[in-house]
Amino acid sequence: MQELLQQPFIVRTRWATAAGRARETRYYGLVEVGGKSLAEILVSEGLAQARGVAPNLPSGEKAKAYMQRLESFEREARQKHLGAWANAPRDKKEKNE
Repeated sequence: MQELLQQPFIVRTRWATAAGRARETRYYGLVEVGGKSLAEILVSEGLAQARGVAPNLPSGEKAKAYMQRLESFEREARQKHLGAWANAPRDKKEKNE
């Protein structure tokens, strides 16, 4: 990440009401590096997980679609055994190949 953030990056902020009983405001920082979402880069390399609550994005993309995309990147990283998934157990199909 240190290498990625050596180049110019953009931080977009967003606020949304917290889930649950508190109903407090949460502030989100969405980081873009070279036109790409830092979250997407980290998840696709197996260096982060797609977890938590996401707001609708400043681009207008809905939170649900964004989380589905992150979850897809996480599945691919897990299947490729990247980053944190490097030592994850292989599924039966992979063992038989």
